[in-house]
Amino acid sequence: MTKYLVLCASGLLMVACANKPAPTAFSPDSYDKVVRSEKIELGLPIHSPAAKYPSWQVAKRQDGWVLLEYTILTNGRTHNVHVIDSSPTKIFDQSAIDAVQQYRYRPIQQNGQVISVDQVRSKITFDAL
Repeated sequence: MTKYLVLCASGLLMVACANKPAPTAFSPDSYDKVVRSEKIELGLPIHSPAAKYPSWQVAKRQDGWVLLEYTILTNGRTHNVHVIDSSPTKIFDQSAIDAVQQYRYRPIQQNGQVISVDQVRSKITFDAL
């Protein structure tokens, strides 16, 4: 009986997963606007060094971008910086991560309390000169 219930439950799970709609196509422009349930003014970083164009890529004159997500801690430092998407994939990722790890923000306040803010996104563009 238990084995039968497990099989039925897993069958229902597969049917439920199969009925989910496919995700919409990626559009980097959709990341240029961030919607939050609470108004939190982040402002611009007070220290934001430019990402370095990888020297091994110079001869190719490749343009690209990297979308990163991170947390701004209560001391204004960034934490848990990771790539959400990039184009071309993996070419500029590490340079973008290295730059955003050096960003510094003024401590962010909400209702008089210093807070950390999760899911902050930045898009870094690399232009071949």
